Amino acid sequence: MKIVPEFWTLDDNKNPIPCDIWEWGEIMDSPRRIVAQDYIGDEHVSTVFLGLDHGWGACPLIFETMIFAPGKDYDQEQWRCSTWADAEQQHAEALKLVRGIEAE
Repeated sequence: MKIVPEFWTLDDNKNPIPCDIWEWGEIMDSPRRIVAQDYIGDEHVSTVFLGLDHGWGACPLIFETMIFAPGKDYDQEQWRCSTWADAEQQHAEALKLVRGIEAE
């Protein structure tokens, strides 16, 4: 049986690497985990490193983009991915949604 890492941190190049609970706690308390934060009027798009796998599949889903837009259809929409680069891309797509631009 393959053991899947429970906790993740980021190396100096923003690559996720398995870690123990103490290292995970350190990154959770660090601004290094923030990929991007944008405010557009009353709406907020947040992309962060979670450090816990929310996918339970082959690739760990350890980054999350979420939109906070009270009263809008897309309020609380969220996407998860495995890499910093993918997290930056999904943040850009979420911004397009909030701005009313056709997402690619």
